[in-house]
Amino acid sequence: MEIVKNLLKKEDLELIQKNLNSESFPWFFGDATSDGKSVQFTHLFHDRNLNTSNYIGLIKPILEKIPAMIYFRIKANLNPKTKKIEETGKHFDVQDKRLKSAIFFVNDCDGYCKIGDKKIFSEANKLLTFNSDEIHTGTSTTNQQSRLVINFVYLPWEKYVG
Repeated sequence: MEIVKNLLKKEDLELIQKNLNSESFPWFFGDATSDGKSVQFTHLFHDRNLNTSNYIGLIKPILEKIPAMIYFRIKANLNPKTKKIEETGKHFDVQDKRLKSAIFFVNDCDGYCKIGDKKIFSEANKLLTFNSDEIHTGTSTTNQQSRLVINFVYLPWEKYVG
């Protein structure tokens, strides 16, 4: 597990925040959390070698910081505010030891990503990287309107050339 704080320049972070919080940003409703109980909105930027969003350029500053050979999926998640923190269900992103997952925290809130017993709290502009086959969960938030993250699943350069 690796954590990088202050990943982006302030203006790049603010542009991402402004767009993801905009009334015109296309979020899609689903109960796609692994526990089947929590509501989540998603925006798919990229899926299996295909850009699926007109907003892919928005996240270019993040893409430039991740050592990816190939991206398999890039998806933003919006978990709405709840009365108490709700974990969205333990899962792995992909069961492939070669792949990495990275979570970019878009906003500050009391939500977190939990890997094993370790809670990594949502701090804007932080990037968490871990193996895609590691069991983890996200959460809702109680102190903001939503918890916003962008999840990247990718083949890192060292796995490709190593």
